[in-house]
Amino acid sequence: MGNTIQIQLLSNSILLKEDSKTLEIVSLKNIPDKIREFSIGPYSIDSIVRGFIIYAGKRDIKIDISTYMKNWSWEIVIKEPNQYFFIDYNPVRKNRMENIMMQNDNLKHGMSISMTFKSLKKIWLLEAGYIDVTRNINTSSLIRGIPPENYYSYTYNKAGKLKKKKIVGEINLCDCK
Repeated sequence: MGNTIQIQLLSNSILLKEDSKTLEIVSLKNIPDKIREFSIGPYSIDSIVRGFIIYAGKRDIKIDISTYMKNWSWEIVIKEPNQYFFIDYNPVRKNRMENIMMQNDNLKHGMSISMTFKSLKKIWLLEAGYIDVTRNINTSSLIRGIPPENYYSYTYNKAGKLKKKKIVGEINLCDCK
């Protein structure tokens, strides 16, 4: 088995490549058993296959696939203990990236980047945020965004230039240990 698995989103399928092996998934209902050769498995919710999951050490990579639009689309979620990374694509806008979110549960801090809605080609918003389970109600969890103490927010105009406004926060590089 090779070290690198390539997963490519095509208009109506998913293409898997590893070394000289390739496999095209054209239906989530009938996934070939050969997928296990790529160390990838399907995941289901209520007995309906929703996508794929890859276990890489302590890291889980979940690819949630949407097939109900004209073109297939996906969301990619990478979880590690106490860390989370999410990329959301918009199927209506030619599967362009719409949102990126990352957070660290130990620090109770995160950030998100949102792209302009019409084209999804430029950054519209960069802001601090953290999503947490704030309380449990019966068997369901209430999940909400929490603005961190050191909140920052930057918005950009249609030309991709930072909008001038009162400074809310500051991003500094540090040699953190």
